[in-house]
Amino acid sequence: MLTRICSFLLLASSLLFFNFACKTGQFALQKEEGKLKPKLLVKAPDWVLLKGHPQYPQSQYLIGVGTSEKGPSQAGDAARAKVAQNLKINISSTMVDISTTEKIHIERIIKTEVDAVLEGVEIKGTWPDQNNGVYYALAVVERNKAAFSIREKINKIETALLRNLNEGTEAENRADVISALSNYLSGYQKAPTLPPLKNTHYVITSSDEGPGSQNISTSEFESRIKNIVRNLNLTVVSGNQQIVKTLKGIAEPLVAKVYLFKEGNLNPVSNIPVIFNYETGQGELEGEKTSDSDGMVQTTIHKISSYEEANHVVTVKLDYHRIRSNFNEDFTEKFLSPLKSKRAIFNYAIQTPKLTSNKSQAWQQSITDLGNQIIKNIPPGKQPVLGVIPFKDLRHGQDTNFSRVLNEDIKTILARADLKLKEIKINKDQQPEEVAKANDLDYYVIGSYRMERRGVEITSRLIEAKTNNVQSSANILIDRKELNPEDLKSFNKTIDEFNSAAAAEEQSNVFDSFAGEILETIDPNVKVAIQPFNSKKVDLPEKITTGFNNRLVDSLLKKSDFKINIIERAKLEDIWKEAEEFGNADFDKLVKEADAEILIIGDLRLRKGGVEISYRGYDLRQGKRGKIIASTKTQNLDFDLAEESSQMKKDYQDYLEKFIAAKPNDPSFNVKVRTNKKNTNNQDEYQIGEMITFFISVEKDCFLTLLDINPGGKITVLFPNKYQKNNFVRAGETIQIPPSQHKKFGFKVEPPHGEERLKAIATLDRDFPVNLNLNSRDGFHVIKPETSRGMREIEALANFFSSKQNSGWSQDYLKIFIHKKNNIFSRGQRTIPSMSEIFGNK
Repeated sequence: MLTRICSFLLLASSLLFFNFACKTGQFALQKEEGKLKPKLLVKAPDWVLLKGHPQYPQSQYLIGVGTSEKGPSQAGDAARAKVAQNLKINISSTMVDISTTEKIHIERIIKTEVDAVLEGVEIKGTWPDQNNGVYYALAVVERNKAAFSIREKINKIETALLRNLNEGTEAENRADVISALSNYLSGYQKAPTLPPLKNTHYVITSSDEGPGSQNISTSEFESRIKNIVRNLNLTVVSGNQQIVKTLKGIAEPLVAKVYLFKEGNLNPVSNIPVIFNYETGQGELEGEKTSDSDGMVQTTIHKISSYEEANHVVTVKLDYHRIRSNFNEDFTEKFLSPLKSKRAIFNYAIQTPKLTSNKSQAWQQSITDLGNQIIKNIPPGKQPVLGVIPFKDLRHGQDTNFSRVLNEDIKTILARADLKLKEIKINKDQQPEEVAKANDLDYYVIGSYRMERRGVEITSRLIEAKTNNVQSSANILIDRKELNPEDLKSFNKTIDEFNSAAAAEEQSNVFDSFAGEILETIDPNVKVAIQPFNSKKVDLPEKITTGFNNRLVDSLLKKSDFKINIIERAKLEDIWKEAEEFGNADFDKLVKEADAEILIIGDLRLRKGGVEISYRGYDLRQGKRGKIIASTKTQNLDFDLAEESSQMKKDYQDYLEKFIAAKPNDPSFNVKVRTNKKNTNNQDEYQIGEMITFFISVEKDCFLTLLDINPGGKITVLFPNKYQKNNFVRAGETIQIPPSQHKKFGFKVEPPHGEERLKAIATLDRDFPVNLNLNSRDGFHVIKPETSRGMREIEALANFFSSKQNSGWSQDYLKIFIHKKNNIFSRGQRTIPSMSEIFGNK
């Protein structure tokens, strides 16, 4: 706004001369010695009379006439001052409609330029007026010489302004806001010096054809600065509207974009400082950030400090003070101050992690123990992103209602750890490694469970997403008597869900009906053996026939409230071959082998449109052949082979975990495996490149097999091997692998890093479900997860040993953690605090 307007009138060129009063006549009277004497006056030069000088025409020279009574030197100074005065008056008269502030700035410029002109002024004449005692002086300066330096300045400033404009435009086009503003602000500061210089040049040269052809004004730069400030902004990209269940932080980072709106596009802007800050709630986050080449800025909330608010609000603002520090000019404040209000807002909801109230204390303690086992091998320092993939029912290979209950409780426990727990999204048919990649996880937890007579056994693995290698494994058993009734109800719902999902309701009724008939006539605490279906007889995959047996087991468990003791005997087929329906079978041998009191046998027949299933139950305690206590038969049971095959499909990892979890109910002897390092918490530590030796001791004469499962799931049979083919071990003997005297081979720890698992199996007979190839080039039998042969062999191991529950074998299990070479860290630093430790007395 113009505060005061000053108007100046153009002065006539005659003002270049002083007007001095001249006395008329040729004589002046002078009083001398008391009398008057006439004296002849000398005629003054034309320049004294302001009529110009023939040698210094006004078209080529600036002229000033000065007077002084003191002497010619002082008259010369007055003449120079007159030149300056005339210049200032004439220049100022051309500057119209300017504000008071601008006037002060312009007057400063004019004074500077006039002072520069005066440096070239020369005194070309003096004349003493003896009658009046006054000295006159003529000051002249050549117009072209005076204008030369001004022309140079004008050209220099115009060049600089044009450069500022062009470079600012180029920077703005590539969204380099700091560089663009720097150029525009510099141009804005220089532009006001150009008009007074041009007017000075005009006054000096008396020509409208001034130097330079550019007409870049202050308003041009001002408009461009305001346009950038108006269009520079932030917007939320991701991380908004999260639901937080972890006590340590939120899973996804808060990501925003700094952009410059231009021609309808949000052009990303790099190198812009921002500040993330809480407006509602409290937490630990990374505050100061700078936008990257894509304009992105993000922060991570490492810890939530306040749970009193249901919603937290985090803002990201342009860091005005750091932006302002790029520019030294004082006047930038009036242009850049709107940037203080530019922001984007994130919201997230708080849901304090709590186990559901119906969970027993034993359940909570067991799940906490599982969580500590899972996270103990995560290196300290960073806060990795962790996801939990739904646990599967190991018997059916599906996630069920009980899976969802279990998963929520596991996530609730893991939320207390020093990591970022992420709610993951899973698309249909996605493999775990695909889920991890799609959700940007560092680690993921996967596992399974199964209900046994003793209770619920839960196993889990922590997988490093980048390598897909096992980093840690966990196993817990929640005793049946310690389970809350609500927990059992959840599992009962699981069985119901599976039956309804895996087959028609008619199938469930068949199994439930037969189980109910059996249990009406027997004590539910008896030991029951179930004859496996002969899959070859009906030309069905073994997975399908095993699935039918599993459904019967489910029904028996459910109907007996999990009191019945099921003995699944996959090795009784030789007995069934001796005679049809026990015609020539040795029942004493059967009872001894199966350790059973009730025997259930069944038969499958393929019929048009379905399958015929029949079952018979025998009480082996009554008579040589036993007494039939229940039977059932159904025709045309709806059956879709393709659907059943898909539902019963288990991948390699499922069978591997089933094999690792297999152990006899009541082994008659023990086997112990250890390494050459001191065992700590059942897990030794090595780093890649170290040598390792194994020691195994047994209490009975037995046949020993030692299997190594690396973090990627590959199994290597370490014993027997090409160099130690005889795997018979005497009672009380401790064998060393490799033997100390054997120089042909040794074991060096190789990649990948992570958790290596050893399983030692000792059997009283030679029976082993896999034919070991000990004559390979390496001398060790290997089971690879990516091969069909590997799939067959791990399935055989899992099925054989999970069903071999008598006292004729024993096993031991050891975990070894493999560190990267020269990168050893202290494991177990991450622990899950109790709720009281987190919230204190709240």
